[in-house]
Amino acid sequence: METTELLLQPVVQYGFLGFSVVLLGVVIWLIKRLLAVLDANNRIIAANTEAINDLTRMTGDLHTPRWGPQACLTSSAGDSAASVTGSAPSWDRR
Repeated sequence: METTELLLQPVVQYGFLGFSVVLLGVVIWLIKRLLAVLDANNRIIAANTEAINDLTRMTGDLHTPRWGPQACLTSSAGDSAASVTGSAPSWDRR
């Protein structure tokens, strides 16, 4: 029985060695795939951020504040006191 164990021992050891090399190859392949996916994800996020910034620039002039601190800079002289106090401008009082 002892000779059988000694004959199989190198086979088992080389089997573990081969299996560990295969697993290491799989891990390296998965890391390369993960890095490719992260790169694609970063490109998509950058494109979406650029699109959002373009849209904000295009629609930024459409938004004029009605009251608050920004309204003081853009409102007429009659409504400037209402803007400073934080109340709604005269045309929007309900």
